[in-house]
Amino acid sequence: APWGCGVASAVFLVLLFAGGAVLSGPRFGQFLDFVIGTSLGELRGMMAANIPTEQRDRFEAEVKQMREGMRTGTVAVQRVQPFLKAMQKAVSDEKVTGEELKKLTEAVIS
Repeated sequence: APWGCGVASAVFLVLLFAGGAVLSGPRFGQFLDFVIGTSLGELRGMMAANIPTEQRDRFEAEVKQMREGMRTGTVAVQRVQPFLKAMQKAVSDEKVTGEELKKLTEAVIS
């Protein structure tokens, strides 16, 4: 099966993290925040229709807090790795189930 944009962006994120963790700092955190924001747009479109609004809202709130922390330097870029790995796994089939969204939310707050 051909790779979609979501899968490609998730792979890019993991590679970006692996290569950029060494460079960490405020600018890298801001850049990674931008890339995650772009990928989230695609991820939202992959969410199953039966995922409750409350679950979606909790995910969005946690991600918003993480991204704000990345921009301000209060969240270390290395803490984002579990989320990136979970996102890569969740979008690999270009569908995000309720269980996958739960795991993504847990990865954000870990």
